[in-house]
Amino acid sequence: MVAMARLILSHSANGHMLANRTFHTSLAFLSSRGLCKIGKRAILGIALLSSTCLFSSSPLPMDCSGRLIASRLFRKEPATSILPFPLGPYHPALTQPVALTLAMRDETIIDVRAPDAPADDSTPTTGYCRRGAAALCIDRTPADALAILERSCSLAGEAHRLAGCLALEAVTQTEAPTQARIARTLFVEIERILARLWTLGQTARAAEEQTPFHEAMEQRELLFGALEATTGARMFWGVAQPGGARTDLTLAPLREALDRFAPTIETWRVVTGSDGPLGRIGARLGQLGRSLANELGVQGLAACGAGVATLHDLRKDAPYDGYQDVAIEGLESSIGQTARTNDTTSPNKVSRANRASNGNGQRGDVAARMRCAADDIALSVRLVQACFEELGEEPTWENAAVRLRPGSSEVTVEGPHGPATVALALDARGVITDLRLTTPAAATLAATPALLTERPLAEAAVILASLDLCLECVDL
Repeated sequence: MVAMARLILSHSANGHMLANRTFHTSLAFLSSRGLCKIGKRAILGIALLSSTCLFSSSPLPMDCSGRLIASRLFRKEPATSILPFPLGPYHPALTQPVALTLAMRDETIIDVRAPDAPADDSTPTTGYCRRGAAALCIDRTPADALAILERSCSLAGEAHRLAGCLALEAVTQTEAPTQARIARTLFVEIERILARLWTLGQTARAAEEQTPFHEAMEQRELLFGALEATTGARMFWGVAQPGGARTDLTLAPLREALDRFAPTIETWRVVTGSDGPLGRIGARLGQLGRSLANELGVQGLAACGAGVATLHDLRKDAPYDGYQDVAIEGLESSIGQTARTNDTTSPNKVSRANRASNGNGQRGDVAARMRCAADDIALSVRLVQACFEELGEEPTWENAAVRLRPGSSEVTVEGPHGPATVALALDARGVITDLRLTTPAAATLAATPALLTERPLAEAAVILASLDLCLECVDL
């Protein structure tokens, strides 16, 4: 056997390997003599050595007796140098455009910086979604400004529109009727459900979990179809209006769709639980420490998963608009509760997890963020159901008259990405003279370099998808 292997690997006088034909003939000879019982690994090893010789410009390393020196053939590669890896602005791993340059050593990310930025600048390059939404609202009527605000974000546009309506009502001292306020709240919560399903679906796609991804997209389509039947549009419904809400809404299709969607909440709890696919894959992946989250002012899902103690859900802690009119017994936000209530692991596993947590049972990883998303869906469904109960079968209302007057106001609402603030000013003509929209997206973006550093490149897509990072809200 050894002699035949040497025959296969031997060299001619000029240092070149025997012809490929000789290699296959020799293997056939070994097989016919029953000498290939050594198994597939040995044959593959011979084939590997042969192919190495075939494509090499130098002979195999041999000692003075003609024996192969395997240690020299399979010598471990030295540590590679640091190489830049451009990620974005447009890349399949990104749901929205942002430019990052990852400094790689082997398959590990050792640094994150913007393209052509100094070594100490880790701020990602943005601006690819820039539309100048706030500037577009200047010198426009309130109706035009609200339409622009609604299109500022595909996931939080209705919340931004509601904030603008509340600011206009504060300036004009207008109070919307109760039924209209509840209707506005209903659609803001539907939007929140769609946003959470998007984050769950994109994280599942990045983790190559096809079933949760397709389920999330199908559930979004169920709600989009109902919204189109209710409002006449899949997106940008224009429900919130100064002094009230649209009066031509047909809520029956949306009510039916929600009844079909509600049972899927438990499925998402399982998927994001410690034994579910997203819970397993996301455990200790992309951990955001509570101290860093506090320092950067991170909000939304990222802060929820990190267990930020000072994080407040304005829907519960400072109710506004229809949240003041909807009564839910024992209403609790998912914020600060997720990791403790949803961890179904054994006591031993829980104790090990807590040792790596942020001090309150939450590890700040992808799994914790996904559990927050599932819990937030459950809370939104409860709020929507309560809104339907308050509205009744065929709600009707008459919007309050709005008399425009000069003045300014600032209102903050709880959007899918966290608190969103709209500050605006009107002149005597009833035209917008100043408008500012502030979102927490920039703080989440600032946290991404720390989460990607010292992680394998293969994990980057999952980490980025789980952050609920909205570049539309950064590039207003």
